[in-house]
Amino acid sequence: MTNEKQEFPNLLIPELVPTIPITPDQETALLSLIQQMQTAINVYLNNPNPGNTVALQTSLTNLYNFLVNQFPTQQGRDATRYTLFLTSGLSNRLNTANPADVPHIATMLQSLYTTLSILISEFIMTNVVRNQILNILANLTSTTA
Repeated sequence: MTNEKQEFPNLLIPELVPTIPITPDQETALLSLIQQMQTAINVYLNNPNPGNTVALQTSLTNLYNFLVNQFPTQQGRDATRYTLFLTSGLSNRLNTANPADVPHIATMLQSLYTTLSILISEFIMTNVVRNQILNILANLTSTTA
């Protein structure tokens, strides 16, 4: 950031300060869900058949349920609201999707990756797990593009 300030002295870079506590068990579960989602997305994008569509829906539903159940406080809801909206919307969209809809689904997935990266930044968690999740999201962004 120091170099950025030197190059762009008037640049304001908002930094998210983690405010939502997350337990080691929640960290592990979240990483596992993100890894499962990564696999489901890669398989779906390579072959958007009905079975792979259901697998992706299941992955999104599992992530949705995790966020709803693990972060029930107002602070948790505020942080997860848009991620919940996108996972639910994507899952619903997959109900009627056919292979021709893959570009639309990919666009929705790109929005989900961005939202998840912001959400991850709000969690008070270890840097190792945070970086693993952010790397997965970066790889998915590249894969989905």
